[in-house]
Amino acid sequence: MQILGILFDKDGTLLDFQQTWMPAYEAAVEALCDWADDGALRSRCLAAGGKDPDGDGVDPASLLAAGANDELAGVWAGLSGLPDTAEVAGRLIRVMEFRAAENPVPLVDIAGLFGRLAGRGLRLGVATMDAEWVARRNLAQLAADGFVSYIAGYDSGYPVKPAPEMVHGFCHAVTLPPDRVMVVGDSPLDLEMARAAGAGRVVGVRSGVADEAALAPLADSVIDNVGDIEGQLQDS
Repeated sequence: MQILGILFDKDGTLLDFQQTWMPAYEAAVEALCDWADDGALRSRCLAAGGKDPDGDGVDPASLLAAGANDELAGVWAGLSGLPDTAEVAGRLIRVMEFRAAENPVPLVDIAGLFGRLAGRGLRLGVATMDAEWVARRNLAQLAADGFVSYIAGYDSGYPVKPAPEMVHGFCHAVTLPPDRVMVVGDSPLDLEMARAAGAGRVVGVRSGVADEAALAPLADSVIDNVGDIEGQLQDS
């Protein structure tokens, strides 16, 4: 069946996860260490988030790679020993989101890609575990926001991935059935969401934290990066 819409994940799919988000996470952890006057918190927080203690790798099923910002901030606030964990978590969210909002590092020319896809009549959307306002800000900075009909984040009112509602929200926004929609993501959670929603095509990308072995069982196909997505349309 012909694909008429594409719903993209953001970080690891459109943006370089390591260059966009690890500086934001590091900034939040450093701020927490200052607030708690505990330099040892840094390694504990990053390990709890899923970072490899011996390298730069991140567990693809971890909070750093696939969790919502409020989930991660809640875990870190709980480790801090500070009394008002809800207030601390809110401050952490603000630090990491403002840093990521100003530091989008695209994996390809997103505006060029989206322009070509929109020119083919495709409806485009983004579903992320980041905040909706950060996603909007990132796409505007990349001059790609004008091609997108739908943006959903962890705070947009939908159950988070791998629940299917973000996909269904896109389908409702662009008036398409799920089997006419392709979902593209770098995480098993993205692909599980697509399957749960009944998406017509599920595409994994190797540009994030998950390798092909983690993506292939859930995907119809796995590509190197989102720049290869046009070839997938020829096969749909």
